[in-house]
Amino acid sequence: MGKKSNLLILLIVFLGALIYFTVALSVYFRRQNAGQETTKTAVSKPVFSKNLPTQTVVKKEDQTLVMEAVVEITDQGYLPVSTPVAAGGKVRFVNNGSKVMGPIGRGWGGLHLKPGQQMTKEFTTAGIYPYSDVIFPNLKGEVVVR
Repeated sequence: MGKKSNLLILLIVFLGALIYFTVALSVYFRRQNAGQETTKTAVSKPVFSKNLPTQTVVKKEDQTLVMEAVVEITDQGYLPVSTPVAAGGKVRFVNNGSKVMGPIGRGWGGLHLKPGQQMTKEFTTAGIYPYSDVIFPNLKGEVVVR
């Protein structure tokens, strides 16, 4: 009986530690992503690994929104992960990775873009448009249309 209760206590301590570290990691990554989003939306000219054209900017309700945004596709994912754009604006997806990749959203995308290729999608209605990669579905992003 002593061994069983010791094992049970050990199991409970292990599960408690596992839950603690899972929550701590979740909070850490949430804070990391929140800092990146505010930094990226405040910058008017994005920095990418290749020279890409500047964004066209409009002001709407004291918010700076872009009419044309660029999302860089890399082997690690989509940059930026969250892309704000004005209603009627366009987002250009540029594959700067070394693999065939491409965004796919509900009712749009799905193209296999070879390295160096690009596609443009116009977003006319306000909303959040999540997308993932057509080949690597764990790589995700979203377009936020205001």
